[in-house]
Amino acid sequence: MQAKNLNFSVDLLIGTPFSESRDLENELNGLLKFGPSHFSVYILNARANYPHKKNLPEDEISRDQYLLVSNFLTQKGFEHYEVSNFAKTKELESSHNKRYWDFKSVAAVGPNATGTICSPEEVFRYQWKSLSDGFQVETVAGSSLLIEKLFLSLRRSEPVDLSSLLDSSKLSKNLDSKLENWHQLGYVLPDSKINNIRVTPQGYLMNDSMLSDLMDLI
Repeated sequence: MQAKNLNFSVDLLIGTPFSESRDLENELNGLLKFGPSHFSVYILNARANYPHKKNLPEDEISRDQYLLVSNFLTQKGFEHYEVSNFAKTKELESSHNKRYWDFKSVAAVGPNATGTICSPEEVFRYQWKSLSDGFQVETVAGSSLLIEKLFLSLRRSEPVDLSSLLDSSKLSKNLDSKLENWHQLGYVLPDSKINNIRVTPQGYLMNDSMLSDLMDLI
């Protein structure tokens, strides 16, 4: 039965052990009956000592599961607005997460909570300790901050303007060839340009590879 007047999200884990024959469409149809407004979808990333590690599906199967979920939910009216997140409307996107992704300051209190104090030149990040007083701190600036901005930008449906993020003197034919390669591999939408790149679900899966392509321009 659909839950009326409730705004809630569903966490869905894919790439799980023994899931080669998993009927994800049936699961999703069952979940949609409750009327969720948001989905967070994660591929299981298991540690080396995970007891069912040998029973995990091949990477290709996890990829197919991810693309199936993305296609299914977008056909049902959800916006795939970030690599792991889907929302019924823009207003229902995670406002908390978006502050981190947009490099806006976030206050945090509680064990393991992470907060940020942001400026255009640097990000001061702190994480409260869980078993003792105080917190750990980290300052991100320079090329490290640029890498974070590129990494997070390529994980979202919002258009990415590489010309505003990278040094204009390094925007050369080399970058044009990388973009052309992304087109051929299906990582970006067909109308994507250097100043207006939109990543596809296939590209979300290859975020690390896309970032690696840009490393020599940083």
